Amino acid sequence: MEILEAEMGNAWRFDQEFAFETQLSVLESILDSKATIGGIQSLLTELKNSNGWSLAMSFPLIVRFAKEYLKQNGATPAPEDNAAALKFIADLEVEMSK
Repeated sequence: MEILEAEMGNAWRFDQEFAFETQLSVLESILDSKATIGGIQSLLTELKNSNGWSLAMSFPLIVRFAKEYLKQNGATPAPEDNAAALKFIADLEVEMSK
């Protein structure tokens, strides 16, 4: 969150389009290095790997920027495994219906 706010102010809180240069700047700040396909793929893996809550669900804008970077550089992001998110939603719906 600190990096998003430092790089983009409050603009990151609103669903809008951002210039590729802005996206790249955010990704490089998160990586603390020049963005590479391998670095971005590793970032996506880290955001998606967790037991329970996925960081990707908390930082969808970073995931979007990372996927856009990969797409613009001719790489395909790994397919998403939405099983954890779908289970979370199903469990939430069960709790809400009680």
